[in-house]
Amino acid sequence: MGFRVRRSIKLGGGVRINFSKSGIGYSWGVPGYRITKTSRGKIRKTYSIPGTGISYVEESGRRSRKSVNSRVESSENMIADIPMIEVEKYTSADCKEFARQISKRMKLNRLANILLLGLIFLWIPAFFILPFIGICLKIYVRRFGRIQLDDPDEKQKKRYIRECEGWLWLNRAKGCWLLPPSGVSSRANDGTTHNDQKIPIRKVARETPFYFKTGLDLLQIQLPYGKLIFLPDRLVIIWRKQVGVVNRREIKIRVSPAKVAEDRDVPDDATIIGFTWLHVNKNGTPDKRYKRNPRLPVCLYGNISIESIKGMHLTLQCSNIDLVKQVPEQIYAG
Repeated sequence: MGFRVRRSIKLGGGVRINFSKSGIGYSWGVPGYRITKTSRGKIRKTYSIPGTGISYVEESGRRSRKSVNSRVESSENMIADIPMIEVEKYTSADCKEFARQISKRMKLNRLANILLLGLIFLWIPAFFILPFIGICLKIYVRRFGRIQLDDPDEKQKKRYIRECEGWLWLNRAKGCWLLPPSGVSSRANDGTTHNDQKIPIRKVARETPFYFKTGLDLLQIQLPYGKLIFLPDRLVIIWRKQVGVVNRREIKIRVSPAKVAEDRDVPDDATIIGFTWLHVNKNGTPDKRYKRNPRLPVCLYGNISIESIKGMHLTLQCSNIDLVKQVPEQIYAG
C-alpha cells in the first residue's frame, strides 16, 4: 500500500487546481456540475444533486486496452517499467554543445506551454500576463531561436535522401517496435527470443522539429516519450526530456533476422516459421513443470541494431523482415 499526496487550491469563480503525486490537474464547476481535467489528461464530468449525495460521473480520454492473454499490457504501462535510456552519456565529445542547445529550446517550449495555460484563468487578474509571456516565448523559439543546420554537399544530400527512403519502408509494416535496452528480452532453450515488453513505434516520417532550421526534411522515428532524429552527420536521441547527440562516424547500424515467440496478436505481414511453448525444454518439448504453458507461434522478424562507440545499443524490431532489408546498414566511419 502506497502513500497518496493530494492538495487542492481554490482560486475563486469555481476554479480549483489539484496537485497530486502524478502531476497537476484543474477543475471548474458550480453546484450540481463540475468538469475536471486530471494530470493524466482525462476529462471527468460530475453531475450531482446537491444535498442528496447522488451523483453521476462521466469520464473520457481513456485508452482502450486489448488483451490476448494475461501478459499483455497497455503501451503506457510498458514504458513505465522499462529502464531509463540514459542518452546523455552517449553524446559524442564534439556534439555536447549541440545537445545543450536542443535541450535549451525544448525547455523554453515547455515553459511556454505551461504559461499558455493561463488562458484558462483570464478572468483572474493575476493570470493575465502569463499567456502573453507564453506567446512571446513561442514566437522566439519557433521563429528566431531555431538552430541553423549546415547544408550538406550534393553527394551527402543524395546519400541522406536514399537513407531516408530506406527507413520510410518501415511504415508499411503491421508491427514495429523499440525493444527494451536490457533486462526484459530472454532466450529460450530452442533458440527463440521472447520479449515481455516492446515499445510500439508511432511512425517514421520526414518532418523537421521546431528547433531546427534547414532546407531538408529530417528523418524522425517517433516513439512514445521520445524520438530518433537522423541528420546527415549526426543522430539526435530524445528520451523523456533527455537529449543525446551522436556523431554518425561513431554509429554502426546492422540488420538481422530474429526468431521471436509471439504471445500477442501476430501481425498480418509476419512470417510464422513454427510453434513453441512459453516454457520449453532443450529438446523442444513443453516443460511440464508449468501449469500455464501456452503454445506460441514463432515469427521471423527483422531487427535493426543501432550501436555507438560509447556503448549505446538500441534495437528496433519489425514484423516484416523484407522491409527491414531496405534499411541501409552503416559501419563505423571513424
